[in-house]
Amino acid sequence: MWFLALTGVWAQTPIPLPSLWETQVSRWPVVAGVAVGEDMVFAGTLEGRLIAMEKGSGRIRWSRELQTADLATAWPECVAPLGISSQPAVWSGNVYVADGRAGIVAFRQETGEQLWRGDLSQSMAGAYIGAK
Repeated sequence: MWFLALTGVWAQTPIPLPSLWETQVSRWPVVAGVAVGEDMVFAGTLEGRLIAMEKGSGRIRWSRELQTADLATAWPECVAPLGISSQPAVWSGNVYVADGRAGIVAFRQETGEQLWRGDLSQSMAGAYIGAK
């Protein structure tokens, strides 16, 4: 099997890259990409938490609870919560993320202060924003 190394050179054996740090943010897998800001990394969890970690150390600086989808009525066979499954976006000192109720929420990167939340569901029951 062939792997593409980060240098853009084809290699037959993957080159192991050292980890700078590891931080556990959820008991469920993080299913979307993380966003990297000026000095922080942002990850969303299926439980509906947006986590801000220091880029250099992985120390959690702040965490905010967001809304999750109501799976009890929508998908009773689902065992995992359905909170954040799309990648946060970082822009101009803020971080934006989709919650589990089809809303987009904006926070200040440094403090985690919520700036606003916009509902994109137009009152559609079970609406959800996800990403592949």
